[in-house]
Amino acid sequence: MGVTKDMKCKHGGHSSKVMQFVMQVSVFFLFAYAVTSFVYSSNRFDFRLLRDSFSEHGGVLQGLPNEVVHVYVLAQRAGLDRFDVEGALLKHPLLSQRTVEFLYPARIEPGSRDLFALEGETISRDCRNVAKSGKVLQFECSNE
Repeated sequence: MGVTKDMKCKHGGHSSKVMQFVMQVSVFFLFAYAVTSFVYSSNRFDFRLLRDSFSEHGGVLQGLPNEVVHVYVLAQRAGLDRFDVEGALLKHPLLSQRTVEFLYPARIEPGSRDLFALEGETISRDCRNVAKSGKVLQFECSNE
């Protein structure tokens, strides 16, 4: 029994369709890889942003000034419900506003026993340094 001409055409047609499909899939993935590589290299996308978006305070680290995050860390450690700020933390509008917002329900209360200021700044009250986080110092002040 020999192979007929019709059988060869059918067999050849099937393998060329499979090969054509494999080539199309390969070209698609190569194109997808090229586009992804271009986007990644041209925009310098930081995958930490994507990873941090799934963590509890991921946006905090990306969106808030470091000073505010350090005030928050110190306030949480001490379990504060009231605090005061001086220097740049009070005078700089962004730092002041973000501190008030992010530390809520803890509230700013002028003259409070617990005071936050940046390292190197002079404070107007009689206080002793009790903790530090980054460039933020926490003071305990005597109430006069």
